[in-house]
Amino acid sequence: MQMALNLGLDRYYKYLELFGLMEPTGIDYPAETWPIIYDKDDIASVELATMGFGQGIAISPIQLITAVSCIGNGGNLMKPHMVKGLIDEDGEMVVTYEPEEVRKAISEDTAAEMRDIMEAQIELYGGSLAKIPGYRIGGKSGTANKVSSGGYIESTDASFIGMAPMEDPQIVVLVICDSPKTSIFGGSTSARIVRSFLEKALPYMGFEPHYSEGDTSGGVYAYVPDVTGYSFTDAAYILSEYGLSYEIRPELDEGQDPAKVNFTVVDQYPKAGQRIAKDEKVFLYRE
Repeated sequence: MQMALNLGLDRYYKYLELFGLMEPTGIDYPAETWPIIYDKDDIASVELATMGFGQGIAISPIQLITAVSCIGNGGNLMKPHMVKGLIDEDGEMVVTYEPEEVRKAISEDTAAEMRDIMEAQIELYGGSLAKIPGYRIGGKSGTANKVSSGGYIESTDASFIGMAPMEDPQIVVLVICDSPKTSIFGGSTSARIVRSFLEKALPYMGFEPHYSEGDTSGGVYAYVPDVTGYSFTDAAYILSEYGLSYEIRPELDEGQDPAKVNFTVVDQYPKAGQRIAKDEKVFLYRE
């Protein structure tokens, strides 16, 4: 909210337009819808603040993919296409649709900084479930309350958008879970599906994994992921992907199965982002 207010109405709307979020993308597919966005003349501070965290604004999935792809393309907004080309009955390519640049939305430096932020979201924060050892993945989770009868309800669309490989982005994947039951958060639900897709797509596209010291699949060190706020089962899974073990505090009663208790992790030590030896433990705190 504060970031949107600091940007101000004019700059906020300027970048909505630059990222193609004020109109349809023009994709070669019928019935593309228009976004739902306040008329600029109807905006006051409250509307601008709530738009800053995603309410009061609605865009289509293809608009979101197009905008995020702009970050992977060095700040160049491209027109999306469903079809690469057309072939005749003999298998000869008769029509080819070349990449079409719409505009320069942000600088290459800003795009590079945003890619670093997206990668940190996977490595250190709430996107940990999308991490694939040996690959540099970027992404961001989303949790949007649904609208019913003119108001927001508890049911959500839980989403995750992933980009890879971050050293030379070639693919963006968006997964939206409709009213998930086990967790309302995209980082706990959709991120798993993005990971599953990229685990198959990246080798298929010819990208081989590369490991280095401190990576989750090699070496003796790992960076501690952020598991605060996750259920125990999700937290344990994330830590296992980093090659880390854990202890629960306060300890459970003798004979209690942590998976059945499945408490929420309210705090952790060491904190997210710290580099530790893999023989060290992460302490998971519960109520």
